[in-house]
Amino acid sequence: MSVEPFSGPDSPRVRFGSEMRRLREEAQLSQSAVAARLGCTQTQVSRLEAATRTPSKSDAERLDRLFGAGGRAVFTSREMVCG
Repeated sequence: MSVEPFSGPDSPRVRFGSEMRRLREEAQLSQSAVAARLGCTQTQVSRLEAATRTPSKSDAERLDRLFGAGGRAVFTSREMVCG
């Protein structure tokens, strides 16, 4: 869960953040609402979406439970794994 400089647009961390933001907006949820559901802060959600925070395995699993329709693993999939 480190804070690192911005990565290139093809990095897993950037893809993770972009998909997180897309699904959050599609669900019409604020960053604060997602944070409350995940048990973290709005700042953590913001940093994940901005790709300035490397997501943990726990982050990915919780986001899959929140956004994974029909048990779909979006954030824990091989393409999204960051580390």
